[in-house]
Amino acid sequence: MLVTRRISLKVIVTDDYKKKYVSQLKTLASEVRVELERIKTTEAQLMLKVQTLDYNYVMSVREQIEREKASREATLKEIETREKDMETMSPGSIFPQGNLDGFVELKTGDDLESKLGKAEIIVKDGIIQSITEG
Repeated sequence: MLVTRRISLKVIVTDDYKKKYVSQLKTLASEVRVELERIKTTEAQLMLKVQTLDYNYVMSVREQIEREKASREATLKEIETREKDMETMSPGSIFPQGNLDGFVELKTGDDLESKLGKAEIIVKDGIIQSITEG
């Protein structure tokens, strides 16, 4: 039987990786700021039309806008935190990039814990350095 499991992806930090990652974060932060401004503009436009629209509709839309703003602001804070974390990391440090889903084959008699246990891939400059299973 083939089942999925989580594989931890980690990166050995190099100066090149650090520059690329921080650049990606800055680009992403810029995009989120643009979205946030668009949401604020939409809110301002809604408030200008408040007298001509149904009150319940306006409140419903405004709640949705507030949720969207809060979501983007939280995303922006997370990006800024990641950027600060990366800037303080020294070359050779291990950085948790994220998780991947992978497959593992199970058969009768297997030790389930070792088959589904911690698996990780460590990468340096795009080259796999090690793969650890269970």
